[in-house]
Amino acid sequence: MAATLQPGSSLVGLASGYCLYSSSTFFALTLGAGVQIFTLDPHIGECVLTQPNVADLQDGNGESGERYTARYIGSVVGDVHRTLLYGGIFGYPADSKNANGKLRLLYEAAPMAFLEPSCRRSVHQRVPVLLGSPDDVREMRKYYDAFTGSKEMEGGEARRIRERCFTRLTPGQLLDTTIDKVPDSVAIDSTGDGTVDSVVPIGEAPPGSLPDDVEV
Repeated sequence: MAATLQPGSSLVGLASGYCLYSSSTFFALTLGAGVQIFTLDPHIGECVLTQPNVADLQDGNGESGERYTARYIGSVVGDVHRTLLYGGIFGYPADSKNANGKLRLLYEAAPMAFLEPSCRRSVHQRVPVLLGSPDDVREMRKYYDAFTGSKEMEGGEARRIRERCFTRLTPGQLLDTTIDKVPDSVAIDSTGDGTVDSVVPIGEAPPGSLPDDVEV
């Protein structure tokens, strides 16, 4: 079980993919450097590479000032497939019915996040998910930070969102808050009760709060 209950970055550190059965049968695969999409050719009974290096198509526009249109297919594979091809953001956030999100971390959220270029864990843990090009997700992240960091929201919904997010972290867990694949922050337990109550930049971390192999 210990080999299974790992951060998503470790679970899918080698490969990830999905099959999509639609007008054609697609097989998407990444080994960590671009996504390759194959299409089943029923005449030869094999999957043929039809869209190599899909990562090249994913550059987002960042803060373009334009509104996104909403689309809901109802299938995480179908939605993510469309996001890979045409850009945008796939979102399945938490809501009042599913406070911890609905998609399973181990075999839905983590594998799909590894496909998109860009915890305290259980095998069936559910988490909110936002996937897309790094620029688009960074923009989305700014809205979250502005909302949960505003003083006028203290004690209200913003605090509940932060606390809910903190329950998914473990003290000393390194975080990449800028989505550049380099940890820049760390989860802190300032009270010693074993739970996370803040996230701070690595350079501002209190003594003893960083993993032993991290140098400041």
